[in-house]
Amino acid sequence: MCLSFRTCWSNKRQEVITITFIGKIKQFFTSYRGLIALIILFELAIIVFLSTFSKPVVEIFGKPLIPVDLDNSPRTRAGRIIMLYHSLAVPFLAAVSYFVLDWYEIRGTLEIQAKWAITIGALLTGFFGMVYGYSPIDSQVPHGVFIFGLSLSFYGAILLLIGIWPSTTFPTKKKDAPYWRQYNLEYFSMSLTILAILISSIIGAWVGSNIGTNFEVVLAEDVVRAPGGNVGYSLKEMVVSHLHIMVALLAAAVLLLTLKYSGMKGKLLKVCHILYNIGVVIISIGAWLVITPWEKAHVVINVGAMFLLLVGMITAIYGIVNISRRKLGVSYDSSPLLSKIMAVFKDPVDFTLYFQLIWVNVTSTFPGVYVAIHLEKFRTDEYTEIERTFNTGHWHVISTICAIMVLMLAVKYLDIKGKIHDFIGWSSLIGSILGFGFATLYMLRSPDDKGLTLFLLIDIGVMFMFMATGIFGIYYLIKHFLTDEFETGVVGNE
Repeated sequence: MCLSFRTCWSNKRQEVITITFIGKIKQFFTSYRGLIALIILFELAIIVFLSTFSKPVVEIFGKPLIPVDLDNSPRTRAGRIIMLYHSLAVPFLAAVSYFVLDWYEIRGTLEIQAKWAITIGALLTGFFGMVYGYSPIDSQVPHGVFIFGLSLSFYGAILLLIGIWPSTTFPTKKKDAPYWRQYNLEYFSMSLTILAILISSIIGAWVGSNIGTNFEVVLAEDVVRAPGGNVGYSLKEMVVSHLHIMVALLAAAVLLLTLKYSGMKGKLLKVCHILYNIGVVIISIGAWLVITPWEKAHVVINVGAMFLLLVGMITAIYGIVNISRRKLGVSYDSSPLLSKIMAVFKDPVDFTLYFQLIWVNVTSTFPGVYVAIHLEKFRTDEYTEIERTFNTGHWHVISTICAIMVLMLAVKYLDIKGKIHDFIGWSSLIGSILGFGFATLYMLRSPDDKGLTLFLLIDIGVMFMFMATGIFGIYYLIKHFLTDEFETGVVGNE
C-alpha cells in the first residue's frame, strides 16, 4: 500500500519504464531488423574492446585503456587470433543469414528453428570465443561453450539449407524470378553457397579436432613456405583451404544479397545467377584441392573467382546506373551525361555499396595477379615479410569490404534517412578508399620501406569506417529505445 500519491506515482512510473525497457530488449530478438542491428552492435562492441589496447591507442595515450595482460608466445598468440576470427566471422554470417531468412521464402517451421539456432550459436561463439582468448579465466569451459556455439550455428545453417532448397513446386512461382527447368535460380544460388560453406566448415572442424595430437595451432599466413610431406603439413593446408574458401564464400553470399537488393530482373539476372553458380562450384573445388599435393589448385581458384568478379561488376554497373535513374526519374533519358553522373552521388549509401564491388578489384584482385606474376621475387628471402603481409592483408581487405557492404544494406533495411544516412555512406566510402587503398600500397611496398606513413593513412581510413559503424550503432539505440520505429524491413531497390 502506497503511503502517498507521490510514492505511488513514482513506483508506477518506474514500473512502466522497466516494462518498456524490457519490451525494447525483446524486440531485438523478435524481428530481423532487431537481430541485424544486435549483431552489428555486438561486432562493434568487440572492435571497441580490441581498440582499447591497439597499437595506435597505446601510442596516443601511452598505455592501454583497458589493461589486458596477454601471453604473446607464438602458439598462444596464434590461438587467440583464431578465436578472434571466429568470434567476428560467425556472428557476421548470422547477420547475412537474417537477410536470407527475411528476403527468401522458407519452408514450414524451419524459419523459426533456423533463426534461433543461428542466433544463439552466433552469440555463444562470439562472446565465449572472446572470453577464452582475452580474459584471465584459466578454464576450458568458455572454449567448450564456444564449440557448442559453433555446433549450433552449423545446425542452423543445415536447417536454413533445407528451408530454401528449391524444387519444381518451391518456392512459390514468381514472375520476375530467374528459372532453369522450373527451378528458381535465385534460391539455388543461395542454397549452393550455404552447402559449400557447410562443407568448408567441416574442413575447419576436422583441423580443430586434431589440435593437441600431432598438430598444433597455426595461422594460415605462417605456412605458405612450409615444407610438405607429412600429416602435419596436410592439416596446415586444410587451415589455408578453410580460411580462404570461407572468406570467398562469405563474399559470394554478400554479393548475392547485393544482387537481390539491386532489383535486377530479366535475362541479365538469369545470366548473373548462372555465372555465379559456375564460379562458386569452381572456386570451392579449387580451395578444397589445396589440401591435396596438386600445385595448380590456386589456378582453379582464380578461374572461379573470375566468374564471381564478373557478376560483381555487372551488379555494380547496374546498381550505379539504377541510382541515377531513381534520382532523375522521368528526366533521366533527356539528362546530359554529367547530370546522370552527379545524380549517383545523391545516394552515398547505395553508391558505397556498389562501389565496393569495383574497389575490391583494385585492392585485392589486381594486386593478387601482380604478386602471382612476380612470385619469384616475392619468394626471395628479402621479400619474406612482405609476402606474409600480403597473405594476411588481402583477405582482411576482402572481409572488411564485405562488412561495409552489409552495413550499407543494413542502413537501407532499417530505412535510416537524412543526414545520418548520408554521413554513414560518405564516411564508409572515404574510409574504404583511404584504408584499403593505402593498405594495398603497404602490402606491396619495398622491403627497405617500413611503411610508417602508409600505416598512418590506413589508420585514418579505419577511423572513418569506425565512425560510420559507431554512428549507426548510436543512432539505432536512440531510435530503438526512444521511438517505435524500425518495425519491418525492406527488400530490394526498385
